Amino acid sequence: MGKYLAGLWLTIVAPFIGMIVIGGPDGGVVDHLVLHIAMIILGAISLWILVRLRRTVAHAGRTPSRGIGITCVILLVVQVLFLIDNAGEAAALIRKGGFHLGEAIVHDPLHYAAAWITPNAFMLANLGVLVLSVQLLVVSRRLRAVPVAPEAD
Repeated sequence: MGKYLAGLWLTIVAPFIGMIVIGGPDGGVVDHLVLHIAMIILGAISLWILVRLRRTVAHAGRTPSRGIGITCVILLVVQVLFLIDNAGEAAALIRKGGFHLGEAIVHDPLHYAAAWITPNAFMLANLGVLVLSVQLLVVSRRLRAVPVAPEAD
């Protein structure tokens, strides 16, 4: 489960920190359209990781995984919203000319609607990864503390 958690940190939390460092979509370091394309790719990877983590937790047997499973489902919904909104913003950028668009794109209705949801979904996803991290830490500690009883024949 640790490798899935590390993957989520790399595909959700690290890009969020990177966005803060470069100053967001208007930071000038990365083109706005390139940023949305990168976020779509990272969002798709994070969905794959979440599905794999959910399957792993569901088949873990005695692992107390109900809370982890619920958090995974919530994160899946948030990441789907994130993907849809980034795709909407990218579509608006492509429709208006693609690379190097200035402030005019901010007033496009499609971009405006998607841009309202994307940062909120991004922050909810980060919060979800933090909650999932704590849950996995607690579960792993519990599993180490509980001795495995031999099966009775």
